[in-house]
This record gives sequence, structure tokens and C-alpha cells, in this order.
Amino acid sequence: MNEHLHYLREAHRNGNLIPFIGAGYSTSEAGLPSWPQLLGAGAAYLRSQSRRTVPAQKIRTLESLAKSGDLPAAFQFFQGLFADTAAAHYDSVHYQGFFNDLFHEPEAHPTGLTEALRALSPRVAITTNYDLLLERAQVTPGQRSVTWLDTAGIRSLLRSESGVIHLHGRYDVPRSIILSSSDYQRIVLDNDSEAIAQAAFHSGVLMFLGSSVGGLSDPHMGKLLAEFARISDRTKEEQSPHIALFNGRLPGVDIAQMRAYGIEAVSYGDDYADLPQFLERISENETITISSPVTRSLVSSISHATTAAAALGHIAKFIEREVFPGRTVRITFCELVETADHGMQLEARHVLPLNATHNVFNYPLSIAAWSLVEGRIVAWPQERDVLCNIGLLERMGRLDRVRSLLSSKTVRDSPEIQKYVDLARVTDRFERRELTLGDFFQDWSAGQPDHRYNQFICLPVPVTESFGNRERIREYGVFNIDSQDGSTLLDRRSAELLKLASALAAAVFEKNVTGSGAPVTSPATPHQ
Repeated sequence: MNEHLHYLREAHRNGNLIPFIGAGYSTSEAGLPSWPQLLGAGAAYLRSQSRRTVPAQKIRTLESLAKSGDLPAAFQFFQGLFADTAAAHYDSVHYQGFFNDLFHEPEAHPTGLTEALRALSPRVAITTNYDLLLERAQVTPGQRSVTWLDTAGIRSLLRSESGVIHLHGRYDVPRSIILSSSDYQRIVLDNDSEAIAQAAFHSGVLMFLGSSVGGLSDPHMGKLLAEFARISDRTKEEQSPHIALFNGRLPGVDIAQMRAYGIEAVSYGDDYADLPQFLERISENETITISSPVTRSLVSSISHATTAAAALGHIAKFIEREVFPGRTVRITFCELVETADHGMQLEARHVLPLNATHNVFNYPLSIAAWSLVEGRIVAWPQERDVLCNIGLLERMGRLDRVRSLLSSKTVRDSPEIQKYVDLARVTDRFERRELTLGDFFQDWSAGQPDHRYNQFICLPVPVTESFGNRERIREYGVFNIDSQDGSTLLDRRSAELLKLASALAAAVFEKNVTGSGAPVTSPATPHQ
């Protein structure tokens, strides 16, 4: 469990954890009915309606269907009892009244699960529930709420916004409610279902909770998971699986089925009551410490450095000795420069060890450059399928510049781009906001006799976790850190120390800004 807990913590820390919440949540937190119980409540509602008489025989037929276990067929019959008073069952005021009575203001029975979810503060939550408990509890920072009827809204939330996605509809949008076999036909045959599945699969780490294995196999979820399986087949040896939380121990066949979907089954404890505590462990703060002498020595070395290259060298040694002690890593600082012949590119300025190669990286079509564009640490290959945050670029005022560069002559004529990148595909997916980091990765080392790395990290200078005046956020360069080690380079401790290193490097450049606003670069000849 510790390995999976650490993995979920990392996804949460990076803002990539997306809870996928099933019926168990609403049942435990507000006593809302399960599907079989919903049919029983429907039969009672029909019996109680004085303004509309439903023959007793039909209600008995409904109850018989409910006992048969074929719930979609039972709900199909249930909806038909309303459809004869309206063009469609969801237009009936009685049908709407039934759902309003159940879901409008349910009585809360807090178990601590809602508080644990709120502490996670996920950017997006996905649910198959009809209620608005997540919205009322403000589990996500943003309060936008969309259903499967709004495919564009779902894509927008998954890409860059914050809110709740209701895959099976909301009670107050009757047309969106998915219950019966015909409802499943409506959603399964919807042309955007596969697009939604792909967007969800690539949007982050999905954490399924409140769902049984059976609950993940209803007709709509079955199609979503079938699409998950298709994508997983294309990306064998998935290093960043989705997670499904269950209590107790699942049978081996269920674990194997989950893995076929790209989902790892994880036990959070022996009882459902253990779930809030498990979620709290994901979001709890971890103390990151660094000794005062080390900090003072680093700051002193930087302040006494006579060139930017020397200062960056001290920071690189800090990364090597303090962030990754005892591990073999190669560190290169690549500075963003603009040349008459090649446009904007990232050029190696300082390298550890001495015999490391001095690479030039395309801007913006390289993993290093995209790390700088978004201002966030990127770990490769773990983030191969992560969507590029085009919405963030727009908010930071960088979107038009990146779009212009993608169509520039220097990018089109680059031999590396022509060899490794399908530029037409990249441009199309960029405009559709479906671009992933893997779409433009240039694996120039794959064909070499000695593969130089198993993984790498791109550390932008600066790391941009928040921003105010967009015009003042400069882009200076990127520390590329690679290794042939098997264990991951990026965890909570290394991430926080790397952010410190990035902030110090940014200060070096800020200190050397000229009156024209351009940073004083280190010499063109690489140092060390």
C-alpha cells in the first residue's frame, strides 16, 4: 500500500489526481438510495400520487422486474409509467418531482469522507451520481458542473478548468439522467463517448472510489472502460496507472480485469470506514527539511559567483549532492536564447559531469521547452500522455506566441522536427486542445548504442505556481536532469528542493537583467 499511497500523493501534489466517485459515496454521506432502492422508492412514489393514478398491476410488474435483477429493463418500464403523460418521460412533471423529492435536499450523514475529499481539493471530480453533494460541499475549487450532454464542457473542465463532471446526469436536468436501457443507448451511441473516455484517460490519475467492481461494469462505464483498455493496449507497461480503491482483498480475476483497463486495484483498508483516513493520508503535508549550513553555503556561493555560469554551477552541484544524494544523475542547464538563423531555442550552458553532451532543444517543441512554457516540473516518461495545459498558456498570455512559433519557418525547417515530429498533427491537436507531451517528444537517443537515460526531469526557471502581472514572468531556461536509475527521480521531497533550486536560478538571472529587459547570458562556449 505504501507504494500506491506515495504514487497518489505525487499525483495529488502535481494537481493530477481526479477522484471518480460512485454511488457508495452518496449512500454513506446522505443515505441516498442505491439502484435497487431507487426502484422501490419509485414504486412508493407512484402509489402515493393522488393527481395521477397508476394501475396497481403495473406497479406490481415494476416490483417484479426489480427483483429479477435486470435493473435497466426495470427502469425502462418505470419510465414508461411517466411517458404516457408527456412527449418523453423526462418532460413529465411527475418524473421530475420524483427526483426532486429524493435528491433536492438530502439529509447529511457525514462520515468524514466529504471532509477528506475537500482536503484533497481536486481541480476536477467525476461522478456517476445524480445528486449535487460534491457541489454543495465545494469539494473542487471551481463550482462549474456539467453533464454528459455538454461534451465541450467536459473537455474544458478536464483540460484547464475546475468543477464536477456528472457522467450519468444530474437530478435537476432530467434529460441527462441515465437509468434505463434506452438511456444507456442514448449515451453509448453518442458520438462523443470515445472522445470523453480518451480525455478522461489522459487527463490525470483517476482515483475510483465508492464503486464496486460490478458498478464499474454498467453499459456506459463498460464502454468507457473498453476504450481505456484499447488505449492501454497501445501503451504497454503503463507506468502511471489509474487507481481503483476497494476495501478488503479483491479476487485475482477482478484485479486482472482492472489492469486490462489500465487501472490498478488498491485496498484502502478492511472496512468502508477506513476510506476517509486513507484519503487524508494522501493530502497530509510532508515535512521537507534541509540543513541551515547547506542553505547558507549555497546562497553564499551564488552571491560570490562572478558569472551566471558559475552561479548555475553551484546550483547544479546542490541538485546533485542534496536533492539526489548517492544517485548518478546528469545535469544540464539550457538557456533560452534567440538567434538569427534558428529562432528561439534552448542551448546548453552548464553541464555536469564534464563529459556530458551539449544539446540544443527546439522551442517550443521539446519536453524541456514545454516545461518552461507551462512553468512546471515535468517527469518523463511518466507524463508521456499528459495533456498540455493550453488553457494555462492562455491565462498566462503565452498562447498566441506559442501558436505563432508552431507555424514559424524555423520550426517548419528544423531537421529534428522533420525527423521526429508530425507537425501537422501537433498543430491540429494544439488547436483542439488535445495535445499531449508524447505528441512531440523527440527520442534522438533511442538509436544510440548506449541509451543515455531511463528517465529525466525538466526543471524550468522559473517554476510558475501562481502568477499576477503576466508581463513580468520571464522564461530563462531549464535544468535537464537525467538518470539511468530505475527508481523515480521526482517525489515530494525532490520536487520541493528543485523548486528552491529554480527560484535561486531565477534570482541569478533577475540580478543580471539589463536596462533593455534582456537577461545577461552566460558565454556561448559551454562551461565545465
